[in-house]
Amino acid sequence: MSGLDNNSYTVSLVTTTPYTVTNNDYVVSVNINGASVVNLPQASTVPTGRMWIVKQVASASAAVTVKSTTSTIDGTAGATGVLVKASNATGALQLISDGTNWQIVGIQ
Repeated sequence: MSGLDNNSYTVSLVTTTPYTVTNNDYVVSVNINGASVVNLPQASTVPTGRMWIVKQVASASAAVTVKSTTSTIDGTAGATGVLVKASNATGALQLISDGTNWQIVGIQ
């Protein structure tokens, strides 16, 4: 893509937990000072290639767990979930559906 492409993505600011992503979300910015959960749908219920980014924007001590009911997330049971790990003050996970499970394709 060039800088002239007309693409825009929805950024949802999340301030309550748990939060379940919607088809209208693309970037889910979690701004909760404390433990929070972001729920993804079952990967088989969305088109293959559907992507979400979950970003932690609160302090590094605010644990954000991404979960899915029956799909795995990069090999981890979805009900267990994976943490958005923050190396500094914030962190992010980019997840994509392979049609059956969720794959992590980007980590910040």
